[in-house]
Amino acid sequence: MKKRINFIKFIKSSGVMFLISLALILIGFEAFDNNKEFHNRANKMHEDYINRKKELVKQEVLQTIDLINYKMGVDKENEQIEKKLL
Repeated sequence: MKKRINFIKFIKSSGVMFLISLALILIGFEAFDNNKEFHNRANKMHEDYINRKKELVKQEVLQTIDLINYKMGVDKENEQIEKKLL
């Protein structure tokens, strides 16, 4: 009878240890997956931020080039008017 009780206790404790081990494995896997997903999102956000900044710089450069071309065009027109007047 004593052996049977010890065997039942062993089965119960083994079952509990198995469930605890399974829970720890699942928690570890979930933590790893969440960490990986977090880093993927962070990298994507960083990439989007860099692309927005690049686009902003590109727009500012184009505006500056347009302004320079406009001023050069006005200066050329003024030179042509001055030549005609002279």
